[in-house]
Amino acid sequence: MLKYKGIIMKKILLINALLSLGITSLVANATLDEMYKEMRDIANNQVQEKESTPITKEMATPSTFLTIEKIEPMPQLVEIKKIEPQQTEIKKAEIKKIEVKKVEVKTVNVEKAESPKVETKKSATVRVESKIPVVPAVITIPKPVVLKELSTANVPDVHISIPAIPKVPKVIGVDSKMHNAIDRSIKFSKRIPPGYTGPRFGKKDIVVKPVVKEVKIGEVNAGKISAYLRGEILEVGEVEKRLKDAGFSILGSVKLDKKGKLVSVVFTNKELIAMASKPNRGFASTLRILINQKEKKISVTNPLYLLKGFLQDDFDKEMATKILTAITSKFDKLENSGDQLKFQLLPKYQFMSGLPYYKDSIVVATGDNLVEKLKDNKRVFFEQKLDNGSIIVGIALNKRTNGFLKKIGAKNAAMLPLLVLIEGGKAMILDPKYYISIMYPRLTMSEFMKIATIPDAMVKDSKRVFR
Repeated sequence: MLKYKGIIMKKILLINALLSLGITSLVANATLDEMYKEMRDIANNQVQEKESTPITKEMATPSTFLTIEKIEPMPQLVEIKKIEPQQTEIKKAEIKKIEVKKVEVKTVNVEKAESPKVETKKSATVRVESKIPVVPAVITIPKPVVLKELSTANVPDVHISIPAIPKVPKVIGVDSKMHNAIDRSIKFSKRIPPGYTGPRFGKKDIVVKPVVKEVKIGEVNAGKISAYLRGEILEVGEVEKRLKDAGFSILGSVKLDKKGKLVSVVFTNKELIAMASKPNRGFASTLRILINQKEKKISVTNPLYLLKGFLQDDFDKEMATKILTAITSKFDKLENSGDQLKFQLLPKYQFMSGLPYYKDSIVVATGDNLVEKLKDNKRVFFEQKLDNGSIIVGIALNKRTNGFLKKIGAKNAAMLPLLVLIEGGKAMILDPKYYISIMYPRLTMSEFMKIATIPDAMVKDSKRVFR
């Protein structure tokens, strides 16, 4: 094959050389004719050699098919560009078209090893337009493509399973008479929370009246409780008489101002003393009623409110409610005040973060003779001994200290007189920052800042009592 290709290339080079020398078109055409004759002879010889080649059994196996691709030369148009030399004149009539005859190339297609067949394929027609001088032509012959071996040895077996056709369910017959008896409507729960005024169901709005539980004066209402019970003005004597009729004992009636328009009546009973006779619980041993001549009202400290905060974990709601009932039975037309706090938060009440709790009491004096220092002291209003040996004392504050009532209001002045608990060789008071804020539940931050010096003044006044 290489031999034939070499001969063809030599002929092509010869033609190009002749054309480059400016030979006339007739000589070039004759040369081209001789070249194509030789190419045709070469192709015929190649086919004869292939036909004479025997095919052995080793060359053909059942699993292998050898295919020799047909050689299809692509039609090539060689354009010979015209060169106009100075001494040569070429007329248009001299330009001729040369048509190369078709070359029949026989190819062998071996479909079976035993009986090969020979097929002929017409080659493409090559047209050459000669224009003197001509440019060298390049003829490209595509390479034969050999198919890869096809083998079925590694093909896996494929199993196809056809699913079974499901059976058609039987139709359940429904009696026409029973059909009307079945209620297919959607049912909604009839449980509706109290006071519900939610979305409409049907044409009418569902409005459920809230469950109103009758709440007695002074009891917990909606989670909150009032610090005071307000009522119509009464004289001091009348207040003391009603308290005695209710089973209470009077510890003292203290004037909180010069003119006596603010009077605090301090009272107690056996139940209060019994509940307060525990360590650090003595501050819950007394209650007060403020007679306010300025506003023509009386204010009673609510035992449920006060005992819940001061007794902490020792709070007895049943006993506190009993004491409240005894008060309301003798003082009719009482109303809850607007000074309220959440009932369950009272044991851990704190005015704001960083301020004291109930347990943060302040020691104002120590010693074994604290009670003796209080004898014949004009600043002491009363003394009450508890069942555990502790003593609760009510003391008066300095006139200047009492001035805080004008700044934040005298409605809740029933917090006075200030209590001092003598227990275990110590005299203690509740931290004034805690005590003022819990007795004034509606105290604002701005009001608290107005009396910023009062807590320290209360501590100093308490210490002076024991000098």
